[in-house]
Amino acid sequence: MARWTDAVASYTQDLMEKVRTPGLSLGMAEHGEPIYVRGFGWRDAERREPADADTIYPIASVTKSFTAVAVMQLQERGLLKVSDPVVKYLPEFRLRDAAHAQAVTLEHLLSNTSGLPPLVSLYGSLKRSLEADPNLSRFLLPERLPQLPYLDTYEDLLDFIAEEAGDPLGPPGTVFSYSNDGFALLGAVIERVSGMPYADYVRANILEPAGMTRSGFDPAWVQQQAGVTQLYHMAVNPPELIHAPGWWEAPAMVAAGFLKSTVNDMLRYLEIYRTGGTVGGERILSPESVRAMTTPRIPCGPNMWYAYGLMITPYQGMTLVEHGGNLKGAASWITCIPERGLTAVVLSNLIITPAARITLAALNGRLGLPLATNRFEDRDHPCPPETLAMYEGHYPSAEGVVLTVRAAGDGLILQMMGAEVKARCIGEHLFAFEQHGDLATVRFVPGPDGRIWAVLSGFRLIRKAADAAAEVAAADA
Repeated sequence: MARWTDAVASYTQDLMEKVRTPGLSLGMAEHGEPIYVRGFGWRDAERREPADADTIYPIASVTKSFTAVAVMQLQERGLLKVSDPVVKYLPEFRLRDAAHAQAVTLEHLLSNTSGLPPLVSLYGSLKRSLEADPNLSRFLLPERLPQLPYLDTYEDLLDFIAEEAGDPLGPPGTVFSYSNDGFALLGAVIERVSGMPYADYVRANILEPAGMTRSGFDPAWVQQQAGVTQLYHMAVNPPELIHAPGWWEAPAMVAAGFLKSTVNDMLRYLEIYRTGGTVGGERILSPESVRAMTTPRIPCGPNMWYAYGLMITPYQGMTLVEHGGNLKGAASWITCIPERGLTAVVLSNLIITPAARITLAALNGRLGLPLATNRFEDRDHPCPPETLAMYEGHYPSAEGVVLTVRAAGDGLILQMMGAEVKARCIGEHLFAFEQHGDLATVRFVPGPDGRIWAVLSGFRLIRKAADAAAEVAAADA
């Protein structure tokens, strides 16, 4: 066992050095018993305080799985059904297409298939934290941040979605696009159905029964705890690692990504998916609810499907039940392999840490696989250079990021947030590129006429600008 753990430690340290991660905590358990738990680097680099399995980190979007657990608990209690329309619980939910809004169900929100396009609302929900951040100018933020309203409440968020969502990406249930807004709305549903604030509900019905004593939402509570990580950020132009104090909070979006936890606590949480619903003898969910949460609903990436607040990946004849998160000062990833009784968690204090890559490498080590074995097949796919022009153009997201694509030789150049990368074709309309020590992908989406109308990038479905082809042709001329 020492041999594979040594290899995993070396692999982890190499990736941390590559992206300059200050601190990281890793934990693995087998059949509920920890087999490899340790910290790497520093939770506080300035004071040289080491990271360990009890270091508290933001877990970011891993919170979405807790939101899904809460919804399934409420369904078990007969207080809602995932097949219910959202408007049954949130009659204020409105879209430009009124019929579309009426057709969106809780299940569509849970599986990111509501048809909601990427929106800038997370920044409005974070606006007070952003304005208080002494390093605000070091972050890449949308230029329209000063004009964004403060989205402090669910009512603010619902009004913003009604005004800004525009045309849906597709009928409910037909297209995948990761949506913080959708999970924020589930938080509002949980509050209305349970009669409790979201954070209080999760604490009473998930954290406490699971024995997660070092997990919580309240930033004041976090600051009172010992062993809390400091936050770090990699500034751009020039690249520079900075200490970036100040935890971002978004009350209207707490259900989308604002739980704080530790590796030891998250290993307890993952028992829900290993055991079919119990943690230490306490039943959190029924086996039927766990099966519903882990049933693949829609493709969300190469060899990956989205379920309810979880991603499902067929892997080496097994199943990876997983999810990740990224936020200022946080990169997180959780994975459970039910068939082998294995669970793994990586939490770190730098957003660009390849947490998914490190988590899988640790599992590979225990499984006796090469550490670099990937979740999907990485093999060059023929793509004639003359067909690459169909992908060229601008793909602007309302979240404030524009992906610009141009053909270059036998591949594509992707430009986003001031950086350029070369992408190579590995499947039909699918391209891969190296990013922060891991392999990332973009998948272009053709319409019925064969023309590309969108790209799935960062799990977001982003429409191609209507005038992109003309702009690229003019630039080439």
